[in-house]
Amino acid sequence: MDDKPDARMIDTVFPSLSPSLKALLMTRLDRFYDRLENDGQNRNFGRVHPEELVRVFLFSDFVADSLAKQPNLLQDLAESGDLEKLRNPGWYQHQAEQKTAGADTDQAKAVIMAFKCREIIRIAWRDLTGKAGLTDTLSDLSELASACVSQALAVLYEKLCTTHGIPVDQHGHPQQMVILGMGKLGAKELNFSSDIDLVFVYPKDGHTFLDGRINTSNLDFFTRLCKQFLKFFAGDSGQHFYRVDTRLRPFGDSGPLVMNSDAFEEYYQTQGREWERYAMIKAAPVAGDLAAGRLLLHNLNGFIFRRYFDYGSFDSFRDMKQRITLQVKNARLKNNIKLGAGGIREIEFFGQLFQLIRG
Repeated sequence: MDDKPDARMIDTVFPSLSPSLKALLMTRLDRFYDRLENDGQNRNFGRVHPEELVRVFLFSDFVADSLAKQPNLLQDLAESGDLEKLRNPGWYQHQAEQKTAGADTDQAKAVIMAFKCREIIRIAWRDLTGKAGLTDTLSDLSELASACVSQALAVLYEKLCTTHGIPVDQHGHPQQMVILGMGKLGAKELNFSSDIDLVFVYPKDGHTFLDGRINTSNLDFFTRLCKQFLKFFAGDSGQHFYRVDTRLRPFGDSGPLVMNSDAFEEYYQTQGREWERYAMIKAAPVAGDLAAGRLLLHNLNGFIFRRYFDYGSFDSFRDMKQRITLQVKNARLKNNIKLGAGGIREIEFFGQLFQLIRG
């Protein structure tokens, strides 16, 4: 692709495009090509068809803005053939590990942000040009987020171990944190604008040892680790990184950031509410000690999928639906594809409700 798409081409691709959208598209294309010219970069993007560029720039402000700032990304994606490739399971995790090898915290953050930005552009391009189906797009977005979370945790854990010692249980077995992905991340159906809902757990109580002596408790170690993790993903404009939400943890905002698995299980078995049962359906370990995470969720199966329901359970379900209905009546949500009547949230509610009842 050597020539900049012109008005005639735009009319061919989108014959019914309104003048205002056409003007917006031309503005985005102008910014991109002006930056190419200023940077002295080649306009030949190999396999990229100009109609694809027009389509993507019209439908994605994020891609248009990102490529206007870093036009070399399109050259890289085109020459590598990545716009045509389907990622294999585990590819994102492997790449994140390689790219952050030997990096300190600040370097790792910059590397992961750049990696995420490049891959989001690739995923969006494939989605908008019909090169990838919905399942592939959601899977890629979810695996990318999990890899970013996993590698951020790994970098921070290693650093904290050097300053506070390695956490171990009462038998001297090293302990690693479990990060549970909730909602769309846990279900591997993350979309482009989703927050990532996370819950933190560590397997067993114990202590860290530094220079042969007890230094601090595992609770203190993993609380520090959680705070550093949240700081790692905070303080950015949010344009290229993830918004992390931890409010689905036990006791919500008033609860501890992290607790051990025994206390975690006891909370759900003794105090868990219907909406928490509903929320845990989609939970899945996404980072840290994945085996411990799977065991934790296995132990909670009896809470999530109850053998029998009483009238109180069904009353709780009705209350949840009533709350949704009342919010939907808000005029501002009338045409909201997520929160409006018949939107994503209502569809999810009925789907997960049948999962709860039928197991």
